[in-house]
Amino acid sequence: VVLINMNQNERIFTLFLFASAPERELNLVFQKANPRNLAKNVDALYEFYKDRPWPESFGEYWDILMEVYK
Repeated sequence: VVLINMNQNERIFTLFLFASAPERELNLVFQKANPRNLAKNVDALYEFYKDRPWPESFGEYWDILMEVYK
């Protein structure tokens, strides 16, 4: 559900984002978050950072997203 309405670049960003997450935190977010809200939050993160060079580690972005769900 999170990836349904995303374009190819947004999907790549989202997959890198989820792949960089510690498993426990990722499971917590998937349990806690409404999929539509999670998609909106990931989209907001993507829109903010899309024109900047992406870091080697998407862990930086994951940490930002986790602030929403703590």
